[in-house]
Amino acid sequence: MKKNILKLNIISLFLLGSINNANANHIIRIEPEIFKNRLNVIESQKNENENENEEVRYEEVNHTKISENDINFSPSLYSQYETFTQNYITREQYTKEIQKFVKNKTTGIEELVETKILNYSIDIPKTRLVTVNLVSTSVPVKECGSWLPNENTVDFDVEFTQERTCNDTVNKVYDYLIEGVKVDSKTKKETVDSQIENRLALGTYLNLVTVLSYTGKDASIKRTEGASCSNTLSGDTRRWYRASGDSCKGILTDIVTGNEITYTLNPSKTTVIEIEGYTSTSYYSYLTTSFFGGLYITRDGSDFFGSSCSNWWTSNCSFAAAQPRVAVSGWTTPKTYKFIYSNGKLSYYIEDVLIKKIPFSTTGGTGYFYIGSNSASTYVSRVAVYENQEE
Repeated sequence: MKKNILKLNIISLFLLGSINNANANHIIRIEPEIFKNRLNVIESQKNENENENEEVRYEEVNHTKISENDINFSPSLYSQYETFTQNYITREQYTKEIQKFVKNKTTGIEELVETKILNYSIDIPKTRLVTVNLVSTSVPVKECGSWLPNENTVDFDVEFTQERTCNDTVNKVYDYLIEGVKVDSKTKKETVDSQIENRLALGTYLNLVTVLSYTGKDASIKRTEGASCSNTLSGDTRRWYRASGDSCKGILTDIVTGNEITYTLNPSKTTVIEIEGYTSTSYYSYLTTSFFGGLYITRDGSDFFGSSCSNWWTSNCSFAAAQPRVAVSGWTTPKTYKFIYSNGKLSYYIEDVLIKKIPFSTTGGTGYFYIGSNSASTYVSRVAVYENQEE
C-alpha cells in the first residue's frame, strides 16, 4: 500500500488543531520552514518487502504420519490392585509442507517461490480396561524393629522393660493384562499382622572417669618369684618370659617411678577394669588383677577367668574353686578382657561380649596387676581402671 507524508508549513504550532482530522494513512511532518497556510504532500518510500503488483498465497500439502505414542496414563498401572479403566492419550506425529505462491497481478502468472517442512502432532484421548490378577502370596515372614529404649541409655545393671514392634509380612504378586495379554507384573509387600513384644533387659550406660591407664611401654614388670625371667618391649606390648623350669611371677610397675601400679577399689562405686593381653602357649600363664582374677592359660589349652588358677599360684585368683571356669578360645590372639563390679555383682566380658555374671562381694582396698609365665610368654598391651560417676 502506498503511503503519503503530509508536509505542514505553519507559522506557529497552534495550527495543528485544524488538521487533527487528517487521513490516518498520512504522516504529519512539521517542517522548520515558514510557509503560511500551505500543505504539501510528499510521496513516501516503498517498503522493501511489499510489492503492490503481487499476491501471496500459502498452501499445506503432503501431510505424512511418522509415528505415534501412547502417553499420560492415568491412574498409574502400579497404583492399582484391582481391575480398572485407564485413561491415556495417543499422540500422532506428522510432517507437512508449507508452500508459498506469488502471483503477478498484471500477468496473472503464479509461481511457487518457497517450500518449508514443519512438524506437528495430534492428541487423541482414549481408554482401556486393565485386568489385575493376584497370582501368588508368599508365606508370612516375621520382621521386628529394634528393642527400645536401647540398653546404653539406661544406667548399668538397672533392670528395665524394652519394647519392639514385629510385623508379619507377605509378598503378593499381581499380573496386569490388556485384552488378555500380560503386560507386566508387580510384587507388593503387605503387613498381615502386627504385634508388640516386651522383654526385661539390663542397662549398660556408664559415665566413666579414668583412674589409671598404662600401655606396655608405660609399664615394666618386677619379678616376685622365679629365676631367669625375661622382660622385653615390642611397640606398646610388654613380654614376660621364662624359658623352662620354674615359673616366673611378677607385678606390673610404673616404668618411670619403679613403683607398683595400684588402684583403690571402692565397693560402693561401679568399677571397670580392662586388660589387653594374651599368652603364647598353654603352660600355666596368667595376667590377673587383685579382687577379680583375670586371664589364665592352663595345660589343657584353654584360657579362662576364675577358679583354681593353677597349682603354683592361687593366692591372687580371688575366685572360689567352686566357681565354674569360663572357657575362651583363641588364647594366642590379643583380646580385651573387662571386669565390671557393681552392686555386689561381677560381670566379665571378652571383646565386649558378656561371658559370665555372678554374685560377688569384696571389702575393696588396694589392688595390683600380676603377671606370670611358665615356659611360655605372657603379653600385656594395656591395663586400665575406671570409676562410674553418678549424674
